[in-house]
Amino acid sequence: MCSSDLEENFLRHACHLEPETPAWDYLKTQFLRSLVHEDQTADRPFRTQNRNTEECSERASPYFTGRFRNEPDTDWSLAANRVWAESIREKWMKKPSDAPIKIPLVFSGRDVFPGRRTVTLTDPSQRDPESGAPLVVALCAQAREKDLQDAVATAKADPDGWRGLTPAQRHDVMRKAAMEIRKARGDLIGAAAANTGKVFYESDPEVSEAIDFVEYYPLSVHALDELNGLKYRGRGVGMVLSPWNFPIAIPCCGIAASLAAGNTVIFKPASAAVLTAWVLCQCFWRAGIGKNTLQFLPCPGTTAGKILTTHPDVDYVILTGGTETGLEIQKARPDGLLAAETGGKNATIITAMSDRDQAIKNVVHSAFGHLGQKCSATSLLILEEEVYWDKKFKRQLVDAATSLPVGSPWDFLHKTGPLTHPPSGDLKRALTELDDGEEWVLKPEMKEDNPHLWTPGIKYGVRPGSRSHMTEFFGPVLSVLPAKDLAQAIEIANKTGYGLTSGLESLDEREQDYWQRHIKAGNL
Repeated sequence: MCSSDLEENFLRHACHLEPETPAWDYLKTQFLRSLVHEDQTADRPFRTQNRNTEECSERASPYFTGRFRNEPDTDWSLAANRVWAESIREKWMKKPSDAPIKIPLVFSGRDVFPGRRTVTLTDPSQRDPESGAPLVVALCAQAREKDLQDAVATAKADPDGWRGLTPAQRHDVMRKAAMEIRKARGDLIGAAAANTGKVFYESDPEVSEAIDFVEYYPLSVHALDELNGLKYRGRGVGMVLSPWNFPIAIPCCGIAASLAAGNTVIFKPASAAVLTAWVLCQCFWRAGIGKNTLQFLPCPGTTAGKILTTHPDVDYVILTGGTETGLEIQKARPDGLLAAETGGKNATIITAMSDRDQAIKNVVHSAFGHLGQKCSATSLLILEEEVYWDKKFKRQLVDAATSLPVGSPWDFLHKTGPLTHPPSGDLKRALTELDDGEEWVLKPEMKEDNPHLWTPGIKYGVRPGSRSHMTEFFGPVLSVLPAKDLAQAIEIANKTGYGLTSGLESLDEREQDYWQRHIKAGNL
């Protein structure tokens, strides 16, 4: 019996379809009617993206059209783009014989490298064949206290006159910055791989997001322009403190928002991601944003905390990083404006009313994408008892995590790369030890004698209130525990304090509504 009684459905006729019958002629007529003209069938693929040959030309700006469009990611299924990826690898995969890239400080309109202490930046996925240490890819100059003081004075004085430009004039420059980031997509991806170990397919969307920020924030300012009776201005001097785990999009967000609003910016990148930050800043400078307007000052966090976050001429701080860092900044200057995004112990709840196959796919991606090194990663998995004791679910969860290839970003087989830092403290304990009642259903293992490379780990039997329940590990460890129902699962999740992100896997709208009203997290 065919599956449909609808006249238009092919399946209604498929069981007894023969050429030269009324049913055959009917379906032929329907197919031809679906074409405007018979000669308009495509003779080439619809997907034609080619990163090797595309021209990053000026395009209609959302600032003037009022229509914002997201920047498309790279389509890695296309052969031409895979060739492009190989060219990035050829340029950015450093060899032991390569001279390190020299990264200067940029402040008060000048580049400074000689006479400053330097630190090495290494590739966590490559080892030096002689020393066995991570391969050095760059040398980075470190700012002194006087450099930071000079930078603040320059940012306050604004010798480039950035604050005096109209929003439309600032947008004209930022539009060019968006184009420069488009052109630098390959270099940003390569720098992120060489400096932090990110695989290409994880850093490519960061580039798209960075472009979106540079296009979107001027559009937001334009919306303020259209409000009658409203006067506004930038706050003055902004400081951007960015993390190493998203070294392209997150710093670009703080920089773009600040510049669009008419502020001058002091950018202190994460010490483990300076190379990527350097490539990003060059996009803004090439676009015409001056080196007095956007200043680039790598330095130890303690130095930045002592001088920049407490300086009376720094009008606000944008931080993405650890909770402890945010609290220290707030304590050091309670009257300062701090916009901070920090982490937390993020939980995903899976109820008996979920699509379990879909839930496993989503959880594995959230927990082990970026090797768990993201503020929003699922670190705690709370299962309704029916799911927790489901042997098939456990087996599928383990199989899915086991099948995730982990390794060097220079080998395109791998879906996620190395840890940026070798595990220590809470993460090292989580990877190597079990607490009372816990068992490994998937034990993490170090690969290739490289302390940066770890396979995913999943532990069952986690008890409420335990270290695995309450502690953010920031790595590839998933802690699983049961709950009798959704209400108890939410109670377990909320006991961790603050979670940046929380997830629910349920097809039941009543459960979705209850969860949204009771869960405590920044993003649901």
